[in-house]
Amino acid sequence: MQEKNDKLIDDIRTLFGEMDKRGTGKLTYEEYMEAVGGNEVIQTKFVTLGIEDDADELWNLIDMGNGEIAVSQFAAGANRTREPKPSRWCATDRVTCLRIISEETKAKDVFTINRRVGNAERSLDHS
Repeated sequence: MQEKNDKLIDDIRTLFGEMDKRGTGKLTYEEYMEAVGGNEVIQTKFVTLGIEDDADELWNLIDMGNGEIAVSQFAAGANRTREPKPSRWCATDRVTCLRIISEETKAKDVFTINRRVGNAERSLDHS
């Protein structure tokens, strides 16, 4: 299972590299939207990898307010949006839940938000 997840993260990082035309290791919103909106190959890879297909929603989840995202942010955020798991505490998809939690907690990074979501799920599953 770990090998499959490692391969997925590598594939997501490769996708990011294809979108990063300047080769800076970061994407601005404009670069991201141009890559996602204007490139059928990129769009197909999003679908194939099972990444959230709403480009704005994914950007809003990943961007920490500085107007650009790094490859590590993209990989972590994209991986977390894959195949939302049903949960007793949230009837909507995982991206929406993460967005709500990020707004409510004012967390500074997607990793903190994801950790809090995981902790909440585990707590509820054991109750």
